Amino acid sequence: HGTPWFGLAEFGPKALRMGQHAVPVSLGLEWADPNSLLFARDGRLWVAGEQGLTWLRPAGLMLDSQSHLAPNPASTEPLFGRYAVGKQLPRIRPLGLVEGSDGSTWMGSLANGLFHLKAGQLEVFTAKDGLAGNYCVPAYWDNTDALWIVGEGGLSRYQHGRFRKVTPRDGLPKDVLLDLVQDDLGNFWISGKRGIHRVSRRELEDFFDGRVNHVHSLTLGVRDGLLTPECSSL
Repeated sequence: HGTPWFGLAEFGPKALRMGQHAVPVSLGLEWADPNSLLFARDGRLWVAGEQGLTWLRPAGLMLDSQSHLAPNPASTEPLFGRYAVGKQLPRIRPLGLVEGSDGSTWMGSLANGLFHLKAGQLEVFTAKDGLAGNYCVPAYWDNTDALWIVGEGGLSRYQHGRFRKVTPRDGLPKDVLLDLVQDDLGNFWISGKRGIHRVSRRELEDFFDGRVNHVHSLTLGVRDGLLTPECSSL
């Protein structure tokens, strides 16, 4: 998109910023630790934080007299909206955002499971549905229409309406998993509170399909050159 957007780990109306000059985004909303941002294919920006899940249309914002980004009063369509914690959402701490291939939004939480927002309808999935744990962060939507979810308890995959999981008992390191990326060789690199972990995506899929009963992982920590054992979460 060319212009950076970021949230600050603070509270108040100016915690969401845009651009190299950190222009505040003034929507008349309070922000509380806006920790996850996602640009969707329809042009909206989704922001998750302690207040809930907020969407806005950057193309409809303009600088106001205070040099803040604010909705263009000439716009004839809604430029922002919020699914508020304690109202449209239960009382949760939102974490992480991923867009599915159908344009729907997936959001995790600190202790209340995985949330799926599609056409204004909200679904909630928890460990009872097959997640590795209720502290979960959606991390990656892959080229097979599968969503990979990290968190406390292990790694989960959601595909074709079903969750599969792999846990430390199955070969993953015992750690709180925080984020995940795939490299060009087909490996997942997973950040955690105790280091960075590498595991083969193919081996995970073989495990889910029953072709192997154990996965292998490599962990890199302080003794391997990390400055601290805990890695960034989002």
